[in-house]
Amino acid sequence: MEKHGAELLLQRMLSNTSATFREGQWEAIDAVVNQRRKLLVVQRTGWGKSAVYFIASKIFRDRGAGPTIIISPLLALMRNQVAAAERLGITAETLNSTNREEWQRISDKLLRGGVDCLLISPERLANQDFLETANTPVLGTTATANNRVVEDIRQQLGDIVIQRGTLARESLALDALVLGEQSSRLAWLATVIPQFSKSGIVYTLTTRDAELVAEWLRTNGISAFAYYSGVTCEGAEDSNTAREYLEQALLANKIKVLVATTALGMGFDKPDLGFVIHYQMPGSIVGYYQQVGRAGRAIDSAVGILLCGGEDRAIHKFFRESAFPAEAQIHEILNVLSENDGLTLRGIEQRTNLRYGQIEKALKLLVAENPSPVVYTEKLWRRTIVSFSPDHERINHLMNQRKNELADVESYITTKECKMQFLRRALDEPSAERCGKCSSCLQHPLLSPDIDSGLLHAANLFIKHADLPLNLNKQVASGAFTQYGFKGNLPAGLQGSTGRVLSRWGDSGWGKQVAQEKKTGRFSDELVEACAEMVRQRWNPHPEPTWVCCVPSLKHLDLVPDFARRLAAKLGLPFIDAIEKVVDNPPQKMQQNRFGDAANLLI
Repeated sequence: MEKHGAELLLQRMLSNTSATFREGQWEAIDAVVNQRRKLLVVQRTGWGKSAVYFIASKIFRDRGAGPTIIISPLLALMRNQVAAAERLGITAETLNSTNREEWQRISDKLLRGGVDCLLISPERLANQDFLETANTPVLGTTATANNRVVEDIRQQLGDIVIQRGTLARESLALDALVLGEQSSRLAWLATVIPQFSKSGIVYTLTTRDAELVAEWLRTNGISAFAYYSGVTCEGAEDSNTAREYLEQALLANKIKVLVATTALGMGFDKPDLGFVIHYQMPGSIVGYYQQVGRAGRAIDSAVGILLCGGEDRAIHKFFRESAFPAEAQIHEILNVLSENDGLTLRGIEQRTNLRYGQIEKALKLLVAENPSPVVYTEKLWRRTIVSFSPDHERINHLMNQRKNELADVESYITTKECKMQFLRRALDEPSAERCGKCSSCLQHPLLSPDIDSGLLHAANLFIKHADLPLNLNKQVASGAFTQYGFKGNLPAGLQGSTGRVLSRWGDSGWGKQVAQEKKTGRFSDELVEACAEMVRQRWNPHPEPTWVCCVPSLKHLDLVPDFARRLAAKLGLPFIDAIEKVVDNPPQKMQQNRFGDAANLLI
């Protein structure tokens, strides 16, 4: 097909008869559909990469070719892409973890030739039928492939053409602020977000912080909702429905801000998004450019602000250390597989002190070895004769790489260089020029860093009052407590009601104080007062408690009983020493799964 015919498809896709290709778009389409090349397109966020692969797909289908497979790691991207395909008259379907009941229907439709584009997650590629297909044009698109990533792709795909465009975002003004305390950042957000005329996104590193920030903003009259994997909302039957509802609400400007983890990332396209603020440092420049690039795609001006908090480095240290399974965990899995003739994931979990997710991660690493120490056959994991030898050099290299990536983000925060220029150079665009609109170019902050003292006080109180529900298990692990005859759900009379937790260990608010005072051997009267206030003023349990007891420790004999007695006195209730610990078993926190939780309670 010639350029004019492809441009007509672009106009149809955009519902705009005057639309023309941006620089590089036609060249990419031509390389794939006419030259049948392998092509990697590296273009800025908002450039129009989806237009390239959808128009190429349409041309292939009109020529009688088979369907296009689009590999997408995120559900938000899949939903957005299906809608874009429909505008071009392309029948698109998606296979992902949220629509398993549709897989057979979609597979049948695909075999009948009724699907033009199939969107799938990377995990779905792990089957031999797909891998054996050869001589197929390949198009890879990204906004953030630096030279190292490009070289990795070249080694995997072989003879591949690289098309690079500028990464400059003319509409986007950038800034970074160091506000170490969470209360300072909360107060600042409540001050600046109402100043924006358009809606936007606030990114957090954890789901807990997403909930905290969203609730704080709502407390201050700002329409804000948390968004993360597993989020729920009223009226939504599951998390996938809830996430789609929240995406549509932001797209329609029915809410001011989504407070999101990285679950809202690539592929979410809201052309008039006015701001992206990071509540904490992202882990890399690549990730930051992708996320901040959601803003200002089709408007003249937008803002991207990166806030740096005191807890950021600790969170990223946890992410790094949990990215790879520990060698001891891998050997624990291999040992139980050696002792059994095939196990499911749950079967491995039952025989180890490992979480389900840890087991999954370890098996993914093991099965990627060639040859592999494990094999998955007949829906069971089995041990092979291949010994396991961890690649310490590779793991250390990847760990150091992540440390260096975080160091680059820290340099971005403090640099006096143009912020956009810094990002572009970090992504290996050597000819990057100054943007003229970031805080470095203007030599002053884009938004005042000053914080209202009243809001700061309110934020401190909010964090200290951000107690959490304690949802007790209503089910027991299969095979646990057999001597009591429990199967599945606990008897209704033995199910605990929802409780309350004053804080998480080490969190802002009371969490740090709890951690510090445990070391001293006595919790302060201030913590007693805080718990009493939580019970009487915010929780208000029904029926009201009539006495207080505690679960003692054989290692810290007075710590918890002393606190419980003082709390009982503060609440005006009797303390009853009703529970005696008779076995010196390991702390319950050391148990990593529900099977261990149950076994550790047995006498």
